[in-house]
Amino acid sequence: MQENLRFASSGDDVKIWDASSMTLVDKFNPHTSPHGISSVCWSSNRDK
Repeated sequence: MQENLRFASSGDDVKIWDASSMTLVDKFNPHTSPHGISSVCWSSNRDK
């Protein structure tokens, strides 16, 4: 089973990218998000 790897970049917008094709998957502006996001932190979900 192939894992779909993604990575994130942030600036004015947070962008989620597909790592294999380098295409944009999703983006949002945390300052105008309807979810009221005030901070973002990153961590790996992979086992060590």
